[in-house]
Amino acid sequence: MTVATSTDARRAAIAFGMFLVWALGAWQSRTFGLWLAIGSTAVFLGVVASFVEGRALVASLRCEPRPLAIGAGVGLGMIVATKLVFTPLAVALPGLVGGTRELYGAFGGIGPWAPFVLMPLVVAGEEVVWRGVVYRALNGRMKWQSVVLVGTALYGLAHAPASSPVLVLACLCVGVCWNALRYWTDSLAAVFVAHMLWDISILLFSPLVPIE
Repeated sequence: MTVATSTDARRAAIAFGMFLVWALGAWQSRTFGLWLAIGSTAVFLGVVASFVEGRALVASLRCEPRPLAIGAGVGLGMIVATKLVFTPLAVALPGLVGGTRELYGAFGGIGPWAPFVLMPLVVAGEEVVWRGVVYRALNGRMKWQSVVLVGTALYGLAHAPASSPVLVLACLCVGVCWNALRYWTDSLAAVFVAHMLWDISILLFSPLVPIE
């Protein structure tokens, strides 16, 4: 076995282990809510990934003006696209509004200010895992188009145990954007910016449905 093959196998094993732990966190969200279950899983796995793949992850941050600007542009574009698409999609899929309302409720009540504190930590952990560890494991084995599609499919599948079809649909839609952005910019920081902007808008400031 060559060094390269051994490294690829190690990355794949780590990525698969993180996929399983994430799926377990999603399953626990049915009891503890999305913020506590998936949020804590994201932070925990992000810390683990930082120890295991620290140098590679730091190298892939690329906190430079161009990728950061691209990330901001993509994030804002995703917000606009989400707002424009949701209404006609809700007409075509009658259960979408109710499922979306249930999804917002599944985050659980953690107070008005806690999400603003937790979100950067959760998003950072999420990106380190999915566009960091998992992306790198796939990138060493297949072409970039397959990396984007397979990475997106795994991202959606890992959230399936939460038993929210709307969550899985959302993960597939945003996942393909963030994986493509990761390839386009080769920057984790760019994806973090896009992810933060979208989450802050859609989850906190401008929800897609009224929240009671």
